[in-house]
Amino acid sequence: MTSCLSDALKYAARGWPVYHVDGKVPYKDTHGSLDATTKPEIINGWWQAHPRANVVIMAGETSGLTVLDVDMHRDNGKASLNALAAPHGVFPMTPISHTGGGGMHVLFQYNAAVKRGPIGPGLEFINWFTAPPSVHESGQRYQWNPKRGPDTPLAPVPEWLVKLAKVERPTFEGNGHYVLREGGRHYGLLKFAGWLRERGLCEVAMAECLMAVNSYHCDPPMTEREVYEMAHDVEKRYQPGKGLPIDQRRRERDERLAGL
Repeated sequence: MTSCLSDALKYAARGWPVYHVDGKVPYKDTHGSLDATTKPEIINGWWQAHPRANVVIMAGETSGLTVLDVDMHRDNGKASLNALAAPHGVFPMTPISHTGGGGMHVLFQYNAAVKRGPIGPGLEFINWFTAPPSVHESGQRYQWNPKRGPDTPLAPVPEWLVKLAKVERPTFEGNGHYVLREGGRHYGLLKFAGWLRERGLCEVAMAECLMAVNSYHCDPPMTEREVYEMAHDVEKRYQPGKGLPIDQRRRERDERLAGL
């Protein structure tokens, strides 16, 4: 019995529907997530045909799971999560799987109010996840956190995460105009700020760019103070790709804020 088959059967016994994939791609003549099941006879048949298959677990009402993907490849999702969680105290004890690419899958009790989609740079609620001990394209295996394995009781989704998942996302008007409406403005500007910081912009430069987006694409615009505070927070929490802060312009910024 292969290690992935053994674990797939254990997940199924928990009531977590699983399916098998070649890396991350469904095998020919299979249907990916539509095939997800908890039936041992079907699961055994899959791995008999494909002994090296990876195992995927479905999130959602059937499995009782809500899953947060913390991506470390495109964005520093861990830094985003730490920044969001900091005002709320200790992060809840709940199962965590470490991906072969350096990210994480954080498992919570199913919450119907949480919909699939991004909530911040490197953070996204997902409908399924590749599970341990699958092998990542890097050659590294997915692994459960030693202190937060699958036997750890599922915590409820923290209310502050639920609120982020309900945030209105940016939309395009009929004329193609990009609009960040109230409820989605902070998320949209924060994601843009993270993109700018990754490319080396300092606080002052980020603030100028954010102010332009805020003026032309936010309905209604956020306050000038809110935008400058966002740029300040992003520079403080994220390392730049390159570039240096401009002390003189920062002093001018502080003088400007003092008069608001």
